[in-house]
Amino acid sequence: MIRLFAKTDCILIKMNGKYKKSYDLIEKYQDKNTTLLTESIKDYIRGLKVVESNINDFVQHTFNQTHKKVFHYLFIEKECRGIDDGHLRNLLTNEDNGKKTTQTQEHIISQSVFDKDKKDIIENKKFDNKDDLGNYIHTYGNFLSLEKRLNSEGKDRSDSEKREAYSKSALPFVRSFNPENINKQSIIKRNDEMKQWLKEEFFKDFL
Repeated sequence: MIRLFAKTDCILIKMNGKYKKSYDLIEKYQDKNTTLLTESIKDYIRGLKVVESNINDFVQHTFNQTHKKVFHYLFIEKECRGIDDGHLRNLLTNEDNGKKTTQTQEHIISQSVFDKDKKDIIENKKFDNKDDLGNYIHTYGNFLSLEKRLNSEGKDRSDSEKREAYSKSALPFVRSFNPENINKQSIIKRNDEMKQWLKEEFFKDFL
């Protein structure tokens, strides 16, 4: 039930913001038992017919303010399935200058490549031009969830320097990620895989 409400909160609030908080649905259906409550919530969300469009919008515009709220949760759910308690505890308790670790959205192909129109990198990453890169730079496939200190360490660096920063992450997926393999086609592939996972696994009960 808790997982159902987490998913409901994602699709109605974090990925849209136009609907009531998921726990308000408990009051709406409070006269039902747990099984009926579960089915009533699923039916309610199906009836809104917003799930598929919200998924597509999340993947295409991952960097916008609304989607930032849910990015790290969905990233860890998909990319770090099977993460053990030790890794998760390390992620939550690492400290930098006395402060708890903060996860940030890491552009694998740096924003500066687009802003400064770095043609050599754009060409190397198999994009036609700056405008072509602009269609993908803020999509899911160009992001990792990365500790703030490591994001700062790898900011605007070369792929090899970014990889060095990634290797220090508490998340196994990030630690083994090679930014040299990221290009237009691999971003498209990651986008498609995320859409498929959200539709066929994570939000399948709402479609």
